[in-house]
Amino acid sequence: MSPHRGSLRRALLALVMALLGLGLAGPGQADLSTEPIPLPTPVDVGTWPEVRVLVHRGRSPVTVRSVEEMSVEQAGQEPRRLREILLPPEAARPDGEEVASWVLRSPAPLELQGRAYRGLLEVRLERGDLQVVNRVGLEDYLRGVVPRELLSSQIEAVKAQAVLARTYVLAHLKETTDLWDVRDDVSHQVYGGVTAEHPVSDQAVRETAGLVLTWEGRLASRVVFHSTCGGSTEGNENVFGTPPVPYLRPVPCLDQAGQPACAASSYATWTVEAPAQELGQEVGRMLGKPPLAIRALEIRQTSSSGRVTRLALLLEGEEELELQGDDLRRILRLRDSSGQVRNLPSTRFQVEPDCGDGRIRLRGSGWGHGVGMCQWGAIGLAREGWLFEEILDRYYPGTQVLGIAQAWPGAPP
Repeated sequence: MSPHRGSLRRALLALVMALLGLGLAGPGQADLSTEPIPLPTPVDVGTWPEVRVLVHRGRSPVTVRSVEEMSVEQAGQEPRRLREILLPPEAARPDGEEVASWVLRSPAPLELQGRAYRGLLEVRLERGDLQVVNRVGLEDYLRGVVPRELLSSQIEAVKAQAVLARTYVLAHLKETTDLWDVRDDVSHQVYGGVTAEHPVSDQAVRETAGLVLTWEGRLASRVVFHSTCGGSTEGNENVFGTPPVPYLRPVPCLDQAGQPACAASSYATWTVEAPAQELGQEVGRMLGKPPLAIRALEIRQTSSSGRVTRLALLLEGEEELELQGDDLRRILRLRDSSGQVRNLPSTRFQVEPDCGDGRIRLRGSGWGHGVGMCQWGAIGLAREGWLFEEILDRYYPGTQVLGIAQAWPGAPP
C-alpha cells in the first residue's frame, strides 16, 4: 500500500464517518479496491462477559493484599474485612484433604505475589492443591493481555492484537461448572493483570471495544498468531496437522518495497548450530531415548511458504528418524548466537552443507509456528499506514470484524 493510498483511504474513512456516524474498514490487499465498507463502532460491554483466569497453582500458601479493605468470603461464615490474608490458613490444612474456597473482593486491585489484578480472586483448596483464579471483565482482562503479547508505538498493530485477543478468549470460555477458562501463560495468552497495563495497549483495547474477528458471521474460533514469519505465513495443516482452516492460509507478509514486513524483528534472520554429537544428545533427551548418533540432516519436503514439513535425521548405520510439522521446533535444539541451547526458532530454514568440522548449522528466518498474524509484520504494515482491520484482512483472508453481539452465541439478548 502506497503512502498516497493510505492518505486517500483515511480521508475516505473520515468523510464517511462524518456523514454516517460509522467506523469503516477496507480490504488489506494492496491490489483491491479502496471502496470503504462499514465496520461496527466499538461497543461498551462493561464488565460482561467475565473471564476466569488461572493465575496461580501450587501447594504452598499465598498472601493476598489490597491498599483498601477487602472482603473475604467463605461459605458458612460471615465476611471478614481486612487488607492482607494468608490462604489457606493453618486451620484449613491439617492433612491436605479438605476442600475449601474463598472469594476476595476489593475496590482496589488485589495483589498476589507481586502482581495486581482487577476484578476478584477466587482461591480454592482441594486435596492440598491450591488454585487462584482471577475473575475479571473481558475488557479489563484484555488490558492485562495485549501489552504482554504485542506492545508497539504503532497503534494499529496493537489494535489488531486486541481484536485477536478478544476473539481468542471468547472461544475459550467454558461451562460455569469449570473453575477457570484460560491460564495466564503461553499455553493460552500471557496475562499480567494491572501490573502489565500500558497506556498504548489501553487505548487499543478501548478503541476496539467489543470487536471480534469472524468467519461467515460467526466467531473465528481458531485464531492464532506468532512473532515473526520471515516473509510468508503458513497454513495450519502444515504445522499442527489439523484440517485446513479457511482463514489460516499462507499469505505474503511484504511491505510496499516487496521486502518482509517483519524485517525489524531480531529473528528476521538467524543461524543456529551444534556439534552433531551434542544435537544427538538433545534430540534423544527430547524423545526420551538414548543419545542418537546423527551424521547429517536432510530436508525431505517443504511447504509453499518455504517451511520444512519433513526432515530426516540421518543416523550412523544407515538408519534415519523423520520429524514433521511443529515437532521440528520442539525437538531440534541447537545453540544460537549467544551460545544458549534453544528450541528451533522456526521451520523456515536451510541446512548448511557439511563444513567438515562435525557441526550441524541451520540458517533461517522467523520466530514461532508461522500461522495467522505475524506480529512484527503487523507492526511493519502499520508503520506504512495500514489500519487494524486491513492488517487482520491480510493475515486472515475472508474474515470480517464485527461486534461481539453479532458473532458470539454466548451474547445476551
